[in-house]
Amino acid sequence: MIQPISAIVPVFNAEKYLADTLASLLNQTVPLLQIIIIDDCSTDKSVEIIRQFCVNNASIEFHQNSQNRGVSYTRNKAVTLVKSQYFLLLDADDLIDSKLVSKAQDYLVSNKTDILFCAYQQIDENGDSFQGISRFKQVDDSEMLGYEFVRNQIYLSGTILKKSTFESYAGFNTQIRICEDWDLWIKFAQGGHFIYLDEALVFIRRHRNNVSANIDEVVEFSKAILNQYSVEFIRSAVYRRNLAAEQNCLDFVSILYLLGHWEDGFKILISEISRTNKSLDYRISAKAYFYRGLYYIKSGDFNQATSQFKKATLTDPDDAACWNNLGICILLSSIDNDPSNLAMPNTEVLAESRECFTKALSITTSYLDASFNLKWIEKAVSISDFKVTMKPLRQVLLHYQKL
Repeated sequence: MIQPISAIVPVFNAEKYLADTLASLLNQTVPLLQIIIIDDCSTDKSVEIIRQFCVNNASIEFHQNSQNRGVSYTRNKAVTLVKSQYFLLLDADDLIDSKLVSKAQDYLVSNKTDILFCAYQQIDENGDSFQGISRFKQVDDSEMLGYEFVRNQIYLSGTILKKSTFESYAGFNTQIRICEDWDLWIKFAQGGHFIYLDEALVFIRRHRNNVSANIDEVVEFSKAILNQYSVEFIRSAVYRRNLAAEQNCLDFVSILYLLGHWEDGFKILISEISRTNKSLDYRISAKAYFYRGLYYIKSGDFNQATSQFKKATLTDPDDAACWNNLGICILLSSIDNDPSNLAMPNTEVLAESRECFTKALSITTSYLDASFNLKWIEKAVSISDFKVTMKPLRQVLLHYQKL
């Protein structure tokens, strides 16, 4: 049986892109059952635009919050109005391909799918594509939780959810302001059936008004989400993935570092990944050096950190994060391992660090940490001003605006 799909669009001051977003929903080759729009007390022309679309489109159902309640509350409220078994989430500045609904329906016939998501393309303010397509892969449901614990693999816009499963988890947690979608995906991954479409059917718009969180806030909310689960539960999920044991180890270590378990993470790293194992994939070897380097930065041993990141760049010369961190460690090791030292190093050291940041950017042109460090190297009054990258980079980086 073909499953109808509804769409949910929370709106807050989205006048610039809202018309294009709604047009992409109305332009589906298979019509949506409902397009539920809830305005969260916009002060621009968003409401006027929505009302114009309502005139000739009976599928649009428009509602307004009496006070600003935030996006999670608004999405949860919209789900209560959904009449179909499945609904699509879309932010008010993003777009979907005209074939998304029809292609998704092919996978929803059995009614066993809990969440369906696809690859996506980032676009700028003018709708032009930049960066490559962000992809994942289809994995067994038993592996999905481990992948989600390591990193959010699912972009919210364009994702289609089963209403009954969403309700069984009480929807989005309104107490989590940042990464609330990741929190929900982790819940879905504890028993849900996932479908991934390896086609860019969603277009994520990056612009100056995107809701961009301070990195410190992202880290704190990420820790709060992970701390809902025991370390052993997380470990079991990560190691359940059908990946090399060493890769699972590295990813688990990254989680332990994030949660502040530096000593435990380092012990696991040393015990499970041998530096003398010549059969290791060179990228795994480089990442092992990367995580050793992070540990030594945390420990304040910048000479050792420099050594580890140098080994990483020799092992995998195309790892931009290793080059960025090496540039910082060269600076740190030149000032007697004292990051509180306000004096900047000599010109030779600065040149060597600058070369590392430049190398990182030549590999990944839109790498924000390296770009910041390269610009800041002439201005910084303290080594602590520089940005250390704490995780290996995604293949396609995410941005809040085109660089």
